[in-house]
This record gives sequence, structure tokens and C-alpha cells, in this order.
Amino acid sequence: MAKHKKYPLREGMVLERKYRRQFYQLLVVKDGNKFKFKLAGKTFRSLTAAAKHLVGAHQEISGPAFWGASHR
Repeated sequence: MAKHKKYPLREGMVLERKYRRQFYQLLVVKDGNKFKFKLAGKTFRSLTAAAKHLVGAHQEISGPAFWGASHR
């Protein structure tokens, strides 16, 4: 099982987050030698891109902090 080099993520992990009274699940997948993140049928290249999709692209946000990946 592959590990992410910056954050303690592994392929197949599911990160959960409650945002605006809804629960979201982000699936960590491997695409070749890179990690991708699936959320509600969409694929994102980074944790930040997935977080911005939920909160609105106009806001500054730390994807790892939003998903709790920096604290695992």
C-alpha cells in the first residue's frame, strides 16, 4: 500500500469532514505514481482543491488542515 510523502495518507483511506451540517467523505486513491482524491464522484489533484470545491474557490484554505490530514 502506497503512502503519501508529505502527509500520513495511504491509498484507500477515507477522510471525513462535517461542513455546514453535512458529512463529506474524501477517498484517497492512487493514479500512477500520484495521489488523487475523490469526493462525491469528482476527482481532485490535491486536498486543497477538494476543500475549495466545498467552501468556494474564492476563499484561502489549507486542504490538509481542512481534512485533518496534517494531524494524523
